[in-house]
Amino acid sequence: MPSSTSCANYKDENTLTELKWIKSSHSEASGNNCVEVAAVEDAIVVRDSKFPTRNLTIRPQAFTMLIQSVTAGPLGPK
Repeated sequence: MPSSTSCANYKDENTLTELKWIKSSHSEASGNNCVEVAAVEDAIVVRDSKFPTRNLTIRPQAFTMLIQSVTAGPLGPK
């Protein structure tokens, strides 16, 4: 795994499958159209279940700001 100061995307498929992935509560019940997140060494990894080897790795503070912005903005609850 990258060091705690790294935010590079995870490319190692074995590492990705070992992570504890949490599915979005807004994902489809079939599990085929999900946004999933996992916490790793001072980072959050986000992926689309349709493309499990593609991911975005961001710092926890940035992830929190993203969620707050989406929730408060036009994409948030109506």
